[in-house]
Amino acid sequence: MLKDDPNISRGNGVWGMFRRIRSTPSEGLPSLWKGQLVTTLHSLLFNLLQPQLHASLLLLAPNPIPLDMPLIALPHPAIPLGLQVASHLLTHLLLSPMELIRTRLIAMPASHASTPGPMAMFRTLISQEGGLATLYLHPNILIPAVLEHTIRPLLTLSIPLLLERQFGIAPEISPIMYSMGDLSLGMCSLLVILPIETVRRRLQLQRRGHDRGKGTKTVVKTRERDYVGVVEAIWRIVTEETGVRRKRVMSEKDEGGLFSGIRQLYRGVSLPSYHLGIRETDGGTSVWDRRERTLDGIRFGVGERKSWRNGIG
Repeated sequence: MLKDDPNISRGNGVWGMFRRIRSTPSEGLPSLWKGQLVTTLHSLLFNLLQPQLHASLLLLAPNPIPLDMPLIALPHPAIPLGLQVASHLLTHLLLSPMELIRTRLIAMPASHASTPGPMAMFRTLISQEGGLATLYLHPNILIPAVLEHTIRPLLTLSIPLLLERQFGIAPEISPIMYSMGDLSLGMCSLLVILPIETVRRRLQLQRRGHDRGKGTKTVVKTRERDYVGVVEAIWRIVTEETGVRRKRVMSEKDEGGLFSGIRQLYRGVSLPSYHLGIRETDGGTSVWDRRERTLDGIRFGVGERKSWRNGIG
């Protein structure tokens, strides 16, 4: 487990997590690069497969659509937008086992003997958690993957259309206004994407097959009982956890109520917001960003509510 210092842990944000990782003997700063090989291979395969799949889907369009024509230049962009979102979704679904392996590698102890490598983990998933079909079709894997990889490209690709066609802001005429609008809409899209991403990371850590309920050894605290699905996970996070900075002694009033639980769905929001402000990405972030967001997202209960500790609800 990460070193738990009341002065730097729990609600102290991204830099608090950095300090915890650095001060934990089993982790240290080199652990910030955990899962980097899988991340690099995933990005490479995505960049190779998605354009090919997109080109194949364009052949299904009723009218010929040039591959290199931007959506904003098309008079009726609905079908091309849908096909582009579909190409992103299908490519990510094809590579979804790599995303599961990456999440587990990031969450598991760096120097522990039980932490396998990527290939060993893949073989373990096949042999102990229901086979290859489970890696793709289990509801707790498939449903959040479909939600994330449909909503994310849909919102990202729709921003230029909204700015130019709905708000009449063109980058050639008003570049500053366009950049501000792009940033603002991108921030709004994070409000939708991050809760789904948080829930998906937690569900990826749950074991399936005959190892169900056994739990994955992680460097941060996770929930003892498995989540049933996406909706139940969101409800449990909101009602059982609190994003209030930890005190040594906390009353129920200090726990902050429902809004504090909602904050738990947006832990680590500053990192993707920072990347959004400096460059456009298609869900791609740096290794530090991905590691901190993953650990923040899967960590159960910055401070668990008293109702949960007492077994109520």
